[in-house]
Amino acid sequence: MSGLAYRDDPRCVEVEHRIGPVDPEPPFDERLMDVWRYQRRREAADGR
Repeated sequence: MSGLAYRDDPRCVEVEHRIGPVDPEPPFDERLMDVWRYQRRREAADGR
């Protein structure tokens, strides 16, 4: 999932959805933050 996010591969979002909900309280899987960062980069590129 992180590798896809680092490569700006949109499949990382699908992987995150397949994992399902996770506990929002720490400790949580840092790899999910990579997907979040990917999504923010895409939103910035789209001008949102």
